[in-house]
Amino acid sequence: MVDQRFKQVEEYLKRKIRWQALPVKNTTNRIYVSNDELILRLNAPANRSFGVDRQLEDQVLMSIQPFSWAPTVILNKPESGWCLMEFHGGNLSGSEWQGCYEDQLFDLMQDMHAIRNVPEFNYQQLFKSYESLLRGTPNYHKFEAMIDAFNDVPKMQAVLTHHDIHKGNLCLIHRCIVLIDWEYAGSGNPLFDLAYLFDQRLLSLDKISQLPLIKSSYLPCIKDALTVASEFNSYLEELWYLVRS
Repeated sequence: MVDQRFKQVEEYLKRKIRWQALPVKNTTNRIYVSNDELILRLNAPANRSFGVDRQLEDQVLMSIQPFSWAPTVILNKPESGWCLMEFHGGNLSGSEWQGCYEDQLFDLMQDMHAIRNVPEFNYQQLFKSYESLLRGTPNYHKFEAMIDAFNDVPKMQAVLTHHDIHKGNLCLIHRCIVLIDWEYAGSGNPLFDLAYLFDQRLLSLDKISQLPLIKSSYLPCIKDALTVASEFNSYLEELWYLVRS
């Protein structure tokens, strides 16, 4: 059976498109590319996209469109379950990285830290969702450990936070970085993103320390703050996979 969302997209574009499925990891969405370099994301149903707020994602995507590091959205239809974008290149591999795009990532973080007009990411609502699924299970202690780690992360000025930065979500086109997959983004604690970047050796401690938001925060030890944020990220990632299964 043909997904009716393909028909909706073709009606919008006023032409037939031949789509090819892309093999992707760490997502429950289905991603397709056309022969004229369009990207179509068919959103996973709500029970397979745990913690995703499509309306919040839509607001975030609109707020970042002026930036070169943002995926170019042609039309996002969260109510219909699809998002049409321009091709944003291939994912970065470890061999391609080699630190040569660190300055671009630094600038990207500076830009994100200046964006404060997006709605707040509701951490507490997310935690309640996890708790309702994990209470009474053998993994509930991991949920409690995640909450402890979250409470230990130093509070920061809320800014645009992606919450899932990794090499699979960093693409390269015309030697420019594009950050994709904004499903869990919102105004939040920037230490979570910085911990992801530091752990993957995408942004050095020296570079992170030079960010204006970090310099003005007067953290006693940025490395300690990143360590606690990294612990939270690890628990959250593990629980995400657990609740999906």
